[in-house]
Amino acid sequence: MQPPGYASLPTFTLTSGTLSSIIPAPFNGGVKQYNSTIVEQGQELRFLASVQPEGNVGLSEGYLVTVDGETEGWTVCRGVLGSEVLRWRGGVGCGVVYVHAVRWAPY
Repeated sequence: MQPPGYASLPTFTLTSGTLSSIIPAPFNGGVKQYNSTIVEQGQELRFLASVQPEGNVGLSEGYLVTVDGETEGWTVCRGVLGSEVLRWRGGVGCGVVYVHAVRWAPY
C-alpha cells in the first residue's frame, strides 16, 4: 500500500450502495476498512471504520456517482475546519460538482 501523498489515491469498492476503502487508520491504528455512511442532504460524505447499513450511493452510466439514483446534487463547501468538503446538496456558498469514478488516476 502506497502512503498518502502525491500520486496516491484511495481505491474504493461499491457494494450494496456503500463505498468502502482499506486505508491506514490515524495514530498508528493499523489498516482498517472505512465504509461510507448514508448520504443525506446538507451532510458531508463521511466514512467510518465500522460496518454500515446498505447505503444509497450508486453509479450512473458506469462512472457518475449518484445518491438515490441522482447525479446532480454534489457540492464542494467550506468545512468546519476551513478545508473543502464534499456535501450532498450543500446549499449557499457551495460550488456544484459532478463526482465520477475512474479506474486509474488521471495523471
